[in-house]
Amino acid sequence: MIRVKVCGITSFEDAICAVKNGVSALGFNFYKRSPRYISPVDAKNIIAELPPFITSVGLFVNERIDDVLRVAGLTGIHTLQFHGDESQEYCDSFSGYYVIKAIRAKNEMDLQVLDVFSAQSILIDSYNPNFYGGTGVPFSWELLRKVPERYKGKMIVAGGINSDNISELLNVYMPYAIDVCSGIESSPGIKDHSLLNKLMNKVATFK
Repeated sequence: MIRVKVCGITSFEDAICAVKNGVSALGFNFYKRSPRYISPVDAKNIIAELPPFITSVGLFVNERIDDVLRVAGLTGIHTLQFHGDESQEYCDSFSGYYVIKAIRAKNEMDLQVLDVFSAQSILIDSYNPNFYGGTGVPFSWELLRKVPERYKGKMIVAGGINSDNISELLNVYMPYAIDVCSGIESSPGIKDHSLLNKLMNKVATFK
């Protein structure tokens, strides 16, 4: 079954709604310039109340290594998603953590970094020069055919995914997981529970 991560969680109500709908992972955005930013203390309080077997993911953008480790230690998060311009050397600094590296793709050349990049998982997102994710706009999914074979079994797709286009994505490309955010929101950081439910009902038809 397709795994689903809901990113930009800012409240326990949204977190528990996602969990009840069968979401596998919740994303907490620690990039202070994001409208979906959540403080580490607030994230910690939400994570402490979650049921077992739900993965909590911390999203960071060009953050200092020491600050990432501090936030991870405070919140208890063990999965780190790097959504900026982080290097291979940077990602290798987090021994003991599961690392997801986001690639913002506007064309095939943007994926060439994957030929030499090594991460436990990669996330392909839409490119926007002004935003690190959360654009609400899908990229050309044809680019997914260019992802190196070694990543195909652990590829996460993000960028403008919603209940209207999810069937096309899963029918044609069937990634390991999807990362949804703006497509299930009423406003940045506020999830629309009916949109989330609608999307998850469609995901459930794909085994």
